[in-house]
Amino acid sequence: MDDENIAVKQKMYTCISRAYEWLFGLAIYSGNWKEVRSTALVGLCFSLREPKGSPWLVCIKKWLLEQQVQMGTDKASWGDELWDTSMALISLNRIGFSQNDPQFRKTLNWIESLYDVNGRHNWHDEPWETSWAALAILETEHSHELSHIAYDAAKWLLSLQDVEGKIVSPHYTAYFIMICDKLIIKQEDKEIFNIASNKATEYLLKNISDKNLWTGEPWSNGQILWILSYTKKFPCSNNALLLRVVNWFIDKQDTEGNWKDVEDTASSILGLCYLLRELESFRISSDTELDALIFSTLRRNNETPVLCINRKLIETNEDGTTSINLSPRLIKVMTIAFGILSGATVIFFYWDLIKGLLGW
Repeated sequence: MDDENIAVKQKMYTCISRAYEWLFGLAIYSGNWKEVRSTALVGLCFSLREPKGSPWLVCIKKWLLEQQVQMGTDKASWGDELWDTSMALISLNRIGFSQNDPQFRKTLNWIESLYDVNGRHNWHDEPWETSWAALAILETEHSHELSHIAYDAAKWLLSLQDVEGKIVSPHYTAYFIMICDKLIIKQEDKEIFNIASNKATEYLLKNISDKNLWTGEPWSNGQILWILSYTKKFPCSNNALLLRVVNWFIDKQDTEGNWKDVEDTASSILGLCYLLRELESFRISSDTELDALIFSTLRRNNETPVLCINRKLIETNEDGTTSINLSPRLIKVMTIAFGILSGATVIFFYWDLIKGLLGW
């Protein structure tokens, strides 16, 4: 990829940085985004720009573990939804939670206990739950212990694929591609899975519209783009397609830097970050150098704000000075309010003059 895409990459960096700023602003006083799935997705995003041991990652890990529910002596989960538990486990693994911790193993036990209760090698006949549960298993170092479960679940998902390559809907189709990428496939099934994965990729690439991309929703489009880029199946050399996708996210981004809610924003960041990584790989071959470049550029674009958890709004420092702890979001709101108030004050001051000029 030559210099003609420098402008595209710069637009992407700016777009992503604005989204990070919005996420930081929402949680400056709490360190979480209220829901397990939202906080877990943000944890995945922050792992791309925050160092291990970052107060933000530490806080996310602590909060997620505090939300975990014990399900007896050997099981634990994040509520009844497999999606929440699977995403929390994947996120914790990426931000530095030890897989040797008993809570990690207990979570896998809970996921395993819900498998094949219907005798059809899946989770509740749901491609959504089946996909996320399989991905959670394949994410871990313990996957060899449960590899047979993930394998049979992948075969069940494969049985849902139609002649076009689609599995139920575009995002399920993308999840299947990710599962195939992580699955250790038996020699006798390699051709079957390779053909199925390629067909799924072809389906997604053929069905990108100008108006909606795949679904019209930022969270699903973000996750599809994340997976296609992560598995190196997005054709970055196709400039027309690249611009169509990047411009869609930029056009849909709100003035505050977000896409709808936290899940939409975090998913969009993941998609754009991994696409950006693929674009940068045209000139940098080392994975370590690639990660370092994106990491450093994102942190340079906007400095990581200091968490204000357990900090008062107004504090007296050791040297006797006073500090006011305001979040970036609050500062922005106050700036806008001050501008409106200033304008109103000017109008009020010159009101008699204005009435005279208008002949009122």
